[in-house]
Amino acid sequence: MRCLSLLLTILIFLQASTVRAEQPTLDLHAALKLALDTHPGLRAAEWELEETQELYPQARAGWLPTLTVSGGITSTNIKSSNFNQGTGATTKDVTASIDQPIWRGGRTFAEVDRANDLISAGEAVLNAARQDILQRTASAYFEVLRDQQIVALRFENEDILRKEFKAAKSRYDLGSGTITDTHQAEARLMRARTDSLNAERNLFQSEARLEEMINMRPPFKLSDAMTLIEFPETTVEMIELAYAYNPEIVFATFEQQAAEHNTAAIFRELLPQVSGFASWNKQYDPQPGIVDESQTDTVGLRMTINLFQGGATRSRIREARKAAMRQQFEIQDLKNTIRRDVVRDFKSFEAAELEIAARNREIELAKAALKGVREEAKAGQRAFIDVLDADEDLIDARVAYAQAIYRFKSTQYTLAATLGILNTHADIVTENF
Repeated sequence: MRCLSLLLTILIFLQASTVRAEQPTLDLHAALKLALDTHPGLRAAEWELEETQELYPQARAGWLPTLTVSGGITSTNIKSSNFNQGTGATTKDVTASIDQPIWRGGRTFAEVDRANDLISAGEAVLNAARQDILQRTASAYFEVLRDQQIVALRFENEDILRKEFKAAKSRYDLGSGTITDTHQAEARLMRARTDSLNAERNLFQSEARLEEMINMRPPFKLSDAMTLIEFPETTVEMIELAYAYNPEIVFATFEQQAAEHNTAAIFRELLPQVSGFASWNKQYDPQPGIVDESQTDTVGLRMTINLFQGGATRSRIREARKAAMRQQFEIQDLKNTIRRDVVRDFKSFEAAELEIAARNREIELAKAALKGVREEAKAGQRAFIDVLDADEDLIDARVAYAQAIYRFKSTQYTLAATLGILNTHADIVTENF
Protein backbone atom coordinates (compact mmCIF):
# COMPACT_ATOMS: atom_id res chain seq x y z
CA MET A 1 0.00 0.00 0.00
CA ARG A 2 2.85 2.36 0.83
CA CYS A 3 4.52 1.50 -2.47
CA LEU A 4 1.32 2.31 -4.35
CA SER A 5 0.99 5.66 -2.57
CA LEU A 6 4.62 6.47 -3.28
CA LEU A 7 4.18 5.55 -6.95
CA LEU A 8 1.10 7.80 -7.26
CA THR A 9 2.98 10.65 -5.61
CA ILE A 10 5.87 10.28 -8.05
CA LEU A 11 3.51 10.20 -11.05
CA ILE A 12 1.70 13.33 -9.88
CA PHE A 13 5.01 15.10 -9.32
CA LEU A 14 6.28 14.14 -12.78
CA GLN A 15 3.04 15.26 -14.42
CA ALA A 16 3.16 18.61 -12.64
CA SER A 17 6.82 19.02 -13.61
CA THR A 18 5.97 18.29 -17.24
CA VAL A 19 3.19 20.87 -17.24
CA ARG A 20 5.51 23.47 -15.77
CA ALA A 21 8.23 22.60 -18.25
CA GLU A 22 5.86 22.84 -21.20
CA GLN A 23 4.47 26.20 -20.12
CA PRO A 24 5.81 28.73 -22.64
CA THR A 25 7.84 31.68 -21.42
CA LEU A 26 7.16 35.12 -22.84
CA ASP A 27 10.14 37.39 -22.32
CA LEU A 28 10.07 41.15 -22.73
CA HIS A 29 11.64 41.08 -26.20
CA ALA A 30 8.94 38.75 -27.48
CA ALA A 31 6.20 40.86 -25.91
CA LEU A 32 7.53 44.04 -27.52
CA LYS A 33 7.80 42.32 -30.91
CA LEU A 34 4.24 41.01 -30.61
CA ALA A 35 2.99 44.50 -29.84
CA LEU A 36 4.82 46.01 -32.83
CA ASP A 37 3.59 43.25 -35.13
CA THR A 38 -0.05 43.13 -34.09
CA HIS A 39 -1.15 46.39 -32.49
CA PRO A 40 -3.84 48.06 -34.66
CA GLY A 41 -2.82 51.53 -33.52
CA LEU A 42 0.59 51.08 -35.12
CA ARG A 43 -0.97 49.75 -38.33
CA ALA A 44 -3.15 52.86 -38.48
CA ALA A 45 -0.08 55.10 -38.00
CA GLU A 46 1.75 53.28 -40.80
CA TRP A 47 -1.16 53.80 -43.19
CA GLU A 48 -1.30 57.46 -42.17
CA LEU A 49 2.34 57.79 -43.20
CA GLU A 50 1.52 56.08 -46.51
CA GLU A 51 -1.13 58.75 -47.08
CA THR A 52 1.32 61.56 -46.27
CA GLN A 53 3.94 60.16 -48.67
CA GLU A 54 1.55 60.79 -51.57
CA LEU A 55 2.15 64.52 -51.08
CA TYR A 56 5.52 64.19 -52.84
CA PRO A 57 4.25 62.92 -56.23
CA GLN A 58 1.48 65.52 -56.03
CA ALA A 59 4.03 68.30 -55.55
CA ARG A 60 6.42 66.88 -58.15
CA ALA A 61 3.62 66.99 -60.72
CA GLY A 62 4.33 70.74 -61.07
CA TRP A 63 7.44 69.84 -63.10
CA LEU A 64 5.74 67.34 -65.39
CA PRO A 65 3.66 67.93 -68.51
CA THR A 66 -0.09 67.57 -68.79
CA LEU A 67 -1.22 65.46 -71.74
CA THR A 68 -4.85 65.22 -72.84
CA VAL A 69 -6.63 63.51 -75.70
CA SER A 70 -10.25 64.24 -76.65
CA GLY A 71 -12.61 63.36 -79.44
CA GLY A 72 -16.11 64.19 -80.52
CA ILE A 73 -18.74 63.97 -83.20
CA THR A 74 -21.02 66.85 -84.19
CA SER A 75 -23.85 66.94 -86.72
CA THR A 76 -24.73 70.35 -88.24
CA ASN A 77 -27.38 71.31 -90.79
CA ILE A 78 -26.83 74.78 -92.38
CA LYS A 79 -29.98 76.21 -93.95
CA SER A 80 -28.60 79.60 -94.84
CA SER A 81 -24.97 80.04 -95.72
CA ASN A 82 -22.62 82.11 -97.80
CA PHE A 83 -21.06 78.91 -99.01
CA ASN A 84 -22.81 77.59 -102.07
CA GLN A 85 -21.60 74.06 -101.49
CA GLY A 86 -21.71 73.96 -97.68
CA THR A 87 -24.97 72.80 -96.17
CA GLY A 88 -23.54 71.18 -93.02
CA ALA A 89 -21.87 67.91 -92.14
CA THR A 90 -21.34 65.32 -89.44
CA THR A 91 -17.89 66.24 -88.12
CA LYS A 92 -15.61 63.79 -86.34
CA ASP A 93 -12.61 65.30 -84.61
CA VAL A 94 -9.67 64.13 -82.46
CA THR A 95 -7.48 66.50 -80.44
CA ALA A 96 -4.24 65.81 -78.57
CA SER A 97 -2.64 68.54 -76.49
CA ILE A 98 0.32 68.88 -74.17
CA ASP A 99 1.08 71.62 -71.66
CA GLN A 100 4.56 71.78 -70.11
CA PRO A 101 5.29 74.15 -67.21
CA ILE A 102 8.64 75.87 -67.83
CA TRP A 103 8.82 78.36 -64.98
CA ARG A 104 6.30 78.62 -62.15
CA GLY A 105 8.22 81.20 -60.19
CA GLY A 106 9.95 78.44 -58.19
CA ARG A 107 6.66 77.31 -56.68
CA THR A 108 7.24 73.63 -57.49
CA PHE A 109 10.57 73.67 -55.62
CA ALA A 110 8.83 75.10 -52.54
CA GLU A 111 5.95 72.63 -52.81
CA VAL A 112 8.34 69.66 -53.10
CA ASP A 113 10.31 70.88 -50.07
CA ARG A 114 7.06 71.28 -48.16
CA ALA A 115 5.98 67.74 -49.10
CA ASN A 116 9.33 66.31 -47.94
CA ASP A 117 9.03 68.14 -44.62
CA LEU A 118 5.49 66.87 -44.09
CA ILE A 119 6.63 63.32 -44.88
CA SER A 120 9.42 63.66 -42.32
CA ALA A 121 6.86 64.96 -39.83
CA GLY A 122 4.71 61.92 -40.62
CA GLU A 123 7.67 59.65 -39.93
CA ALA A 124 8.03 61.36 -36.55
CA VAL A 125 4.36 60.62 -35.85
CA LEU A 126 4.96 56.96 -36.67
CA ASN A 127 8.04 56.95 -34.46
CA ALA A 128 5.99 58.45 -31.62
CA ALA A 129 3.33 55.76 -32.08
CA ARG A 130 5.98 53.02 -31.94
CA GLN A 131 7.56 54.44 -28.81
CA ASP A 132 4.17 54.83 -27.16
CA ILE A 133 3.29 51.20 -27.89
CA LEU A 134 6.70 49.99 -26.68
CA GLN A 135 6.42 52.01 -23.48
CA ARG A 136 2.85 50.91 -22.76
CA THR A 137 3.68 47.26 -23.50
CA ALA A 138 6.72 47.30 -21.24
CA SER A 139 4.71 48.98 -18.48
CA ALA A 140 1.92 46.40 -18.78
CA TYR A 141 4.49 43.57 -18.80
CA PHE A 142 6.11 44.87 -15.62
CA GLU A 143 2.70 45.40 -14.02
CA VAL A 144 1.84 41.73 -14.54
CA LEU A 145 5.17 40.68 -13.04
CA ARG A 146 4.63 42.96 -10.07
CA ASP A 147 1.07 41.82 -9.45
CA GLN A 148 2.02 38.14 -9.79
CA GLN A 149 4.61 38.62 -7.07
CA ILE A 150 2.19 40.55 -4.88
CA VAL A 151 -0.47 37.85 -5.27
CA ALA A 152 2.06 35.21 -4.20
CA LEU A 153 3.07 37.33 -1.22
CA ARG A 154 -0.54 37.92 -0.20
CA PHE A 155 -1.35 34.22 -0.32
CA GLU A 156 1.80 33.44 1.64
CA ASN A 157 0.83 36.00 4.27
CA GLU A 158 -2.67 34.54 4.38
CA ASP A 159 -1.24 31.08 5.09
CA ILE A 160 0.96 32.47 7.85
CA LEU A 161 -1.92 34.29 9.51
CA ARG A 162 -4.12 31.23 9.18
CA LYS A 163 -1.52 29.29 11.17
CA GLU A 164 -1.33 32.14 13.69
CA PHE A 165 -5.09 32.05 14.07
CA LYS A 166 -5.15 28.29 14.58
CA ALA A 167 -2.33 28.57 17.12
CA ALA A 168 -4.12 31.37 19.00
CA LYS A 169 -7.38 29.39 19.00
CA SER A 170 -5.57 26.29 20.27
CA ARG A 171 -3.98 28.26 23.08
CA TYR A 172 -7.36 29.68 24.01
CA ASP A 173 -8.94 26.23 23.99
CA LEU A 174 -6.14 24.99 26.25
CA GLY A 175 -6.56 27.94 28.58
CA SER A 176 -3.12 29.42 27.93
CA GLY A 177 -4.35 32.19 25.62
CA THR A 178 -6.99 34.88 25.57
CA ILE A 179 -10.03 35.39 23.39
CA THR A 180 -8.59 38.77 22.44
CA ASP A 181 -5.59 37.10 20.82
CA THR A 182 -7.97 34.86 18.88
CA HIS A 183 -10.05 37.80 17.69
CA GLN A 184 -6.96 39.78 16.70
CA ALA A 185 -5.56 36.84 14.74
CA GLU A 186 -8.87 36.25 12.98
CA ALA A 187 -9.22 39.94 12.16
CA ARG A 188 -5.75 39.97 10.60
CA LEU A 189 -6.63 36.82 8.67
CA MET A 190 -9.75 38.45 7.24
CA ARG A 191 -7.72 41.50 6.30
CA ALA A 192 -5.17 39.27 4.60
CA ARG A 193 -7.94 37.50 2.69
CA THR A 194 -9.26 40.83 1.46
CA ASP A 195 -5.76 41.88 0.43
CA SER A 196 -5.42 38.62 -1.53
CA LEU A 197 -8.69 39.23 -3.36
CA ASN A 198 -7.66 42.79 -4.22
CA ALA A 199 -4.27 41.56 -5.41
CA GLU A 200 -5.94 38.99 -7.69
CA ARG A 201 -8.24 41.68 -9.08
CA ASN A 202 -5.25 43.93 -9.82
CA LEU A 203 -3.50 41.01 -11.53
CA PHE A 204 -6.51 40.34 -13.77
CA GLN A 205 -6.57 44.00 -14.76
CA SER A 206 -2.84 44.03 -15.50
CA GLU A 207 -3.15 40.88 -17.61
CA ALA A 208 -6.01 42.49 -19.53
CA ARG A 209 -3.81 45.54 -20.28
CA LEU A 210 -0.99 43.30 -21.48
CA GLU A 211 -3.42 41.32 -23.62
CA GLU A 212 -4.62 44.58 -25.16
CA MET A 213 -1.07 45.46 -26.16
CA ILE A 214 0.15 42.08 -27.49
CA ASN A 215 -3.23 40.75 -28.71
CA MET A 216 -2.92 37.37 -27.01
CA ARG A 217 -3.66 35.78 -23.65
CA PRO A 218 -2.12 32.27 -23.64
CA PRO A 219 -1.09 30.45 -20.45
CA PHE A 220 2.42 31.86 -20.65
CA LYS A 221 4.95 32.60 -17.92
CA LEU A 222 6.72 35.95 -17.88
CA SER A 223 10.47 36.21 -17.61
CA ASP A 224 11.54 38.15 -14.53
CA ALA A 225 14.73 39.77 -15.81
CA MET A 226 16.11 43.18 -15.01
CA THR A 227 16.21 45.49 -18.04
CA LEU A 228 19.10 47.90 -18.40
CA ILE A 229 19.17 50.90 -20.72
CA GLU A 230 22.23 53.11 -20.96
CA PHE A 231 21.54 56.82 -20.50
CA PRO A 232 23.80 59.86 -20.67
CA GLU A 233 25.47 60.71 -17.40
CA THR A 234 24.10 64.23 -16.94
CA THR A 235 20.69 65.82 -17.36
CA VAL A 236 22.22 68.40 -19.73
CA GLU A 237 23.23 65.63 -22.13
CA MET A 238 19.80 64.04 -21.76
CA ILE A 239 18.06 67.31 -22.62
CA GLU A 240 20.24 67.75 -25.73
CA LEU A 241 19.44 64.16 -26.72
CA ALA A 242 15.72 64.79 -26.26
CA TYR A 243 15.89 67.98 -28.35
CA ALA A 244 17.42 65.94 -31.19
CA TYR A 245 15.34 62.74 -31.03
CA ASN A 246 12.09 63.31 -29.17
CA PRO A 247 9.42 62.63 -31.83
CA GLU A 248 7.21 65.50 -30.66
CA ILE A 249 10.01 68.01 -31.20
CA VAL A 250 11.01 66.39 -34.49
CA PHE A 251 7.40 66.55 -35.68
CA ALA A 252 6.98 70.19 -34.64
CA THR A 253 10.29 71.17 -36.30
CA PHE A 254 9.38 69.65 -39.68
CA GLU A 255 5.87 71.11 -39.45
CA GLN A 256 7.39 74.56 -38.96
CA GLN A 257 9.74 74.09 -41.90
CA ALA A 258 6.79 72.97 -44.02
CA ALA A 259 4.97 76.17 -43.03
CA GLU A 260 7.97 78.22 -44.20
CA HIS A 261 7.97 76.44 -47.56
CA ASN A 262 4.22 76.91 -47.82
CA THR A 263 4.78 80.67 -47.43
CA ALA A 264 7.35 80.58 -50.23
CA ALA A 265 5.01 78.56 -52.48
CA ILE A 266 2.17 81.05 -52.07
CA PHE A 267 4.48 84.04 -52.66
CA ARG A 268 5.66 82.53 -55.94
CA GLU A 269 2.11 82.63 -57.26
CA LEU A 270 2.74 86.37 -57.75
CA LEU A 271 5.72 85.77 -60.03
CA PRO A 272 5.47 85.26 -63.80
CA GLN A 273 4.40 81.80 -64.91
CA VAL A 274 5.78 80.48 -68.22
CA SER A 275 4.60 77.31 -69.95
CA GLY A 276 4.86 75.74 -73.36
CA PHE A 277 1.96 74.16 -75.15
CA ALA A 278 1.30 72.19 -78.32
CA SER A 279 -1.78 70.62 -79.85
CA TRP A 280 -2.79 68.52 -82.81
CA ASN A 281 -6.35 68.49 -84.16
CA LYS A 282 -7.73 66.22 -86.87
CA GLN A 283 -11.25 66.71 -88.25
CA TYR A 284 -13.15 64.51 -90.67
CA ASP A 285 -15.97 66.21 -92.63
CA PRO A 286 -15.29 69.58 -91.01
CA GLN A 287 -17.91 72.29 -91.13
CA PRO A 288 -19.45 73.56 -93.28
CA GLY A 289 -18.96 70.35 -95.26
CA ILE A 290 -16.86 71.65 -98.13
CA VAL A 291 -13.75 69.50 -97.59
CA ASP A 292 -13.37 65.90 -96.47
CA GLU A 293 -10.84 66.52 -93.68
CA SER A 294 -8.57 69.09 -92.05
CA GLN A 295 -5.65 69.11 -89.67
CA THR A 296 -4.40 71.85 -87.34
CA ASP A 297 -1.03 71.86 -85.55
CA THR A 298 -0.36 74.44 -82.85
CA VAL A 299 2.74 75.16 -80.76
CA GLY A 300 3.54 78.16 -78.59
CA LEU A 301 4.63 79.71 -75.31
CA ARG A 302 2.38 81.28 -72.72
CA MET A 303 3.30 83.69 -69.93
CA THR A 304 0.91 84.66 -67.17
CA ILE A 305 1.38 87.46 -64.65
CA ASN A 306 -1.08 87.83 -61.82
CA LEU A 307 -1.44 91.57 -61.36
CA PHE A 308 -4.32 91.70 -58.89
CA GLN A 309 -6.59 89.09 -57.33
CA GLY A 310 -8.44 91.26 -54.90
CA GLY A 311 -5.65 90.94 -52.32
CA ALA A 312 -6.46 87.29 -51.58
CA THR A 313 -2.99 85.95 -52.49
CA ARG A 314 -1.13 88.49 -50.38
CA SER A 315 -3.50 87.77 -47.50
CA ARG A 316 -2.69 84.07 -47.79
CA ILE A 317 1.03 84.95 -47.71
CA ARG A 318 0.56 86.91 -44.48
CA GLU A 319 -1.49 84.08 -43.02
CA ALA A 320 1.20 81.52 -43.86
CA ARG A 321 3.96 83.70 -42.37
CA LYS A 322 2.03 84.13 -39.14
CA ALA A 323 1.40 80.39 -38.95
CA ALA A 324 5.14 79.72 -39.35
CA MET A 325 5.95 82.27 -36.65
CA ARG A 326 3.36 80.74 -34.32
CA GLN A 327 4.88 77.31 -34.78
CA GLN A 328 8.32 78.65 -33.84
CA PHE A 329 7.00 79.73 -30.45
CA GLU A 330 5.18 76.41 -30.09
CA ILE A 331 8.51 74.61 -30.59
CA GLN A 332 10.09 76.73 -27.85
CA ASP A 333 7.21 75.95 -25.52
CA LEU A 334 7.43 72.26 -26.38
CA LYS A 335 11.16 72.22 -25.64
CA ASN A 336 10.47 73.71 -22.22
CA THR A 337 7.93 70.96 -21.58
CA ILE A 338 10.31 68.24 -22.76
CA ARG A 339 13.11 69.64 -20.60
CA ARG A 340 10.82 69.48 -17.58
CA ASP A 341 9.78 65.91 -18.43
CA VAL A 342 13.38 64.79 -18.84
CA VAL A 343 14.35 66.13 -15.42
CA ARG A 344 11.22 64.65 -13.83
CA ASP A 345 11.65 61.21 -15.39
CA PHE A 346 15.38 61.09 -14.63
CA LYS A 347 14.80 61.99 -10.98
CA SER A 348 12.07 59.34 -10.80
CA PHE A 349 14.49 56.79 -12.25
CA GLU A 350 17.20 57.73 -9.75
CA ALA A 351 14.72 57.59 -6.87
CA ALA A 352 13.47 54.17 -7.96
CA GLU A 353 17.04 52.86 -8.11
CA LEU A 354 17.76 54.11 -4.59
CA GLU A 355 14.43 52.82 -3.33
CA ILE A 356 15.34 49.23 -4.31
CA ALA A 357 18.35 49.24 -1.98
CA ALA A 358 16.31 50.84 0.82
CA ARG A 359 13.45 48.36 0.45
CA ASN A 360 15.86 45.44 0.39
CA ARG A 361 17.40 46.65 3.65
CA GLU A 362 13.89 47.15 5.07
CA ILE A 363 13.10 43.48 4.37
CA GLU A 364 16.27 42.34 6.14
CA LEU A 365 15.44 44.45 9.20
CA ALA A 366 11.79 43.35 9.20
CA LYS A 367 12.86 39.69 9.15
CA ALA A 368 15.24 40.26 12.04
CA ALA A 369 12.56 42.18 13.96
CA LEU A 370 9.99 39.42 13.40
CA LYS A 371 12.41 36.80 14.64
CA GLY A 372 13.16 38.85 17.74
CA VAL A 373 9.51 39.58 18.45
CA ARG A 374 8.63 35.88 18.21
CA GLU A 375 11.37 34.97 20.68
CA GLU A 376 10.35 37.75 23.05
CA ALA A 377 6.71 36.68 22.80
CA LYS A 378 7.67 33.13 23.77
CA ALA A 379 9.46 34.56 26.79
CA GLY A 380 6.39 36.58 27.73
CA GLN A 381 8.04 39.93 26.99
CA ARG A 382 5.80 40.73 24.01
CA ALA A 383 2.07 40.60 23.40
CA PHE A 384 0.58 38.49 20.63
CA ILE A 385 -0.44 41.64 18.74
CA ASP A 386 3.25 42.54 18.45
CA VAL A 387 3.85 39.32 16.53
CA LEU A 388 0.98 40.12 14.18
CA ASP A 389 2.32 43.64 13.66
CA ALA A 390 5.78 42.28 12.88
CA ASP A 391 4.27 39.84 10.36
CA GLU A 392 2.43 42.70 8.71
CA ASP A 393 5.57 44.88 8.63
CA LEU A 394 7.46 42.14 6.81
CA ILE A 395 4.77 41.50 4.20
CA ASP A 396 4.36 45.23 3.63
CA ALA A 397 8.12 45.56 3.09
CA ARG A 398 8.15 42.71 0.58
CA VAL A 399 5.18 44.18 -1.32
CA ALA A 400 6.86 47.58 -1.34
CA TYR A 401 10.01 45.94 -2.71
CA ALA A 402 8.04 44.38 -5.58
CA GLN A 403 6.52 47.78 -6.34
CA ALA A 404 9.96 49.41 -6.24
CA ILE A 405 11.27 46.89 -8.77
CA TYR A 406 8.31 47.70 -11.03
CA ARG A 407 8.95 51.44 -10.76
CA PHE A 408 12.63 51.01 -11.56
CA LYS A 409 11.90 48.95 -14.68
CA SER A 410 9.03 51.11 -15.83
CA THR A 411 10.73 54.48 -15.33
CA GLN A 412 13.57 53.37 -17.60
CA TYR A 413 11.17 53.04 -20.50
CA THR A 414 9.38 56.26 -19.62
CA LEU A 415 12.68 58.13 -19.63
CA ALA A 416 13.80 56.46 -22.87
CA ALA A 417 10.52 57.44 -24.54
CA THR A 418 10.92 61.04 -23.36
CA LEU A 419 14.44 61.12 -24.79
CA GLY A 420 13.14 59.64 -28.05
CA ILE A 421 15.56 56.68 -28.01
CA LEU A 422 13.17 53.86 -27.12
CA ASN A 423 13.13 52.55 -30.70
CA THR A 424 16.91 52.28 -30.73
CA HIS A 425 16.81 50.36 -27.45
CA ALA A 426 14.17 47.83 -28.46
CA ASP A 427 16.92 45.21 -28.23
CA ILE A 428 17.94 46.01 -24.69
CA VAL A 429 20.43 44.37 -22.38
CA THR A 430 18.88 41.95 -19.91
CA GLU A 431 20.43 40.53 -16.81
CA ASN A 432 19.02 38.19 -14.21
CA PHE A 433 18.06 40.19 -11.15
